[in-house]
Amino acid sequence: MAALFIWTARVAAIVPNQFLPSQPRNPQDAGSELARLISRHSNLPPINYISDKPVYLQIVEQIKYAAAGNLNAGESVPGIRPLVEKLRVNRNTAAKTYQELEREGVIETLAGKGRFVSDNHSPLKKSYRQQVLNEAIDAALVQAHHFRINDAELLELVQKRIQKFREDNAK
Repeated sequence: MAALFIWTARVAAIVPNQFLPSQPRNPQDAGSELARLISRHSNLPPINYISDKPVYLQIVEQIKYAAAGNLNAGESVPGIRPLVEKLRVNRNTAAKTYQELEREGVIETLAGKGRFVSDNHSPLKKSYRQQVLNEAIDAALVQAHHFRINDAELLELVQKRIQKFREDNAK
């Protein structure tokens, strides 16, 4: 354990903090639309390098979540190199990310032209947004069950939150 600490301290002295894997990536300096969308969604979890979920799948989820409803069909997607620079991940990770997005129909590659957001059959549309909302609702239902909140109380609470949201956004 002490040897690991000493090694980490030596690496930290050599490598700037922004490149250490334990540091969350900062897409704030991103110039592309895609990276700007990711940075705008501050509630997205940072890339977790010790998670069971591969990094490229975490990036895929972040891109899908951030882009849902915000990107139009035919919009250009940055190449692998700009994505690597903006998210500070390995080139192979970025390539796998794009392969997965293409496999899911989110983006398409046109030879010699680049990558683009797919047409309206993209999962970034309503079905994906509903899936994200369903997961959040399910988590809220589980929490309400643990707090022993009955259906009527939960619905009343949701209606109050909707009203507060409308009031806050009307300002």
